[in-house]
Amino acid sequence: MKALSVLIVNSHIPWGGLGQFTLSLAQGLKSEGYEVHGLVTHSDEDNFNAFKHLTSTTTYVGNLGKLAKYIAVLKLLWKLKPDVTLINYNAVIHFLLPFIPKSRVIDIIHNDVEDFYRISKINHHYVNAWVAPTPGIKEGYIKYAGLPRAKNDTVVISHGISQSKTVRPAYNETELNLAFVGAVYEHKGADMLPQIMEKILAVVPYAKLRIIGSGKLESALKSEFESKGMSKSIEFMGVIPHEGVRETLAQSDILLFPTRVEAFGLVIAEAMMEGAVPVVTLLPGITDATVENGETGYLISKDDVETFAKKVIDLARDRNLLVSMSNRCKIAAQEHLSLSTMGRNYRDLIEKMSN
Repeated sequence: MKALSVLIVNSHIPWGGLGQFTLSLAQGLKSEGYEVHGLVTHSDEDNFNAFKHLTSTTTYVGNLGKLAKYIAVLKLLWKLKPDVTLINYNAVIHFLLPFIPKSRVIDIIHNDVEDFYRISKINHHYVNAWVAPTPGIKEGYIKYAGLPRAKNDTVVISHGISQSKTVRPAYNETELNLAFVGAVYEHKGADMLPQIMEKILAVVPYAKLRIIGSGKLESALKSEFESKGMSKSIEFMGVIPHEGVRETLAQSDILLFPTRVEAFGLVIAEAMMEGAVPVVTLLPGITDATVENGETGYLISKDDVETFAKKVIDLARDRNLLVSMSNRCKIAAQEHLSLSTMGRNYRDLIEKMSN
């Protein structure tokens, strides 16, 4: 029996969460026996080549003018005639839905932002199902769309991540390694890191923080850390390959992530898979869908510097608690956040649509 063909549509395959999700999605679907194809409509930079290598074919039309791009996409769709079309925040394909050959269409909503909801609703009559990575985004889309069918046809499927390939080093009671991973901007809470670390270092002077990412606050943060005499405890790593992110998380005891805005929080899932305990902001319907407070990490009220620092200090003081939470993180991630789990969930959705 011929394998079902799946077309994954993106505007680009960025280094960040959307790009990593797309790579994971291709891997997960391939593991379920699907023939995976790709369509990229705007940029062939960042992770484009990695995505291309994961698919049977990937077509790039970003070098074409608008009209030529639409024509090229239509020709591809009529030639390929995929059994399933998966859309990742792509207006081009949404506008063309009335003109493409019959396909089971799944739109994946990646962010609790009105523009994501707006694009997902375009030509909604031709969309069979919407996928949200968290309950919060599902509820947000249902409210925005105002469609009677949205409640039943929007399903929650968590993003999947690959298993850990790194052996965690033995715990050392004279070390406490923290990691922050994300854009060095206010919306990720990077501006709070000096205040939080100042309180942590006052009690745990051997704590170290690695900051992975870049952004407009980087220079100001370096100056603030230096002015407060904390520079030796902070390492700015910049943007590094994804493998390096995972390795750094595997060498970290805690993910310190005071973010203010998140869609799914892929780095939280990756930290858990590597055994780094997440101390992160409580974003209802989003981070609490991944982290169980007090069991697989701590969920802290937004901008609560005092409690962020306190929970890190508590883990530093109670190494048995830190080790047990780390182990629970790994187990939860393996059971609920793996590539195989995501692949099975998409397979189940596709089969349900077929029936």
